[in-house]
Amino acid sequence: KSMNTRIAHVHISGYMALSKDGEANIITLAKRGKEVGAMVSIDLEGIATEKPELVHRLKGYVDYVFLNKDEMTYLIGVSSIEEGIRRIYEILKPSAVFLKLGSQGSAIITNDKVLRIPPFRVEVVDTTGAGDAFNAGVIYGLMLNLKPEEAALLGNAMGAYSCMGYGARHLPRDINELLSKFPILNKILKTR
Repeated sequence: KSMNTRIAHVHISGYMALSKDGEANIITLAKRGKEVGAMVSIDLEGIATEKPELVHRLKGYVDYVFLNKDEMTYLIGVSSIEEGIRRIYEILKPSAVFLKLGSQGSAIITNDKVLRIPPFRVEVVDTTGAGDAFNAGVIYGLMLNLKPEEAALLGNAMGAYSCMGYGARHLPRDINELLSKFPILNKILKTR
């Protein structure tokens, strides 16, 4: 019933919408997150294909939106990255939309500007969990007050690292391990 007012970020998995009372719980969680001043993010997985009507009900309650290209195409009906990401941005009015593009990196829209974020080239072993690792990297970057495009680069690194091993839990032990694999991240994280 209550939410700790010291919470800085609430992330919602769209798959939550598929459970009993899931839609209502997502709306309540997003609203309460905003009420306590937390950043609120949502991954539209599950929602995009199974409960697309819920997207419109989230307007004004989410700061950051995550989805992949297939989900965007299903939800919006267009496969153009620029057009699709703009439509999601117009519907939800978040601070940014992060579009996961797998081996093509990612795209973001913030302040009505679409940016492509380059991928990291790695030997892919298994893609299980790469999208969630991307989300975690972006959220971590946002919590460090990185610009959205810098947070997306960190997300790309986490997603790429995840693909280098088997399963959803192939992640770096700490930030230094990630920095040693992807030294370009030092530029955005050195002052943090």
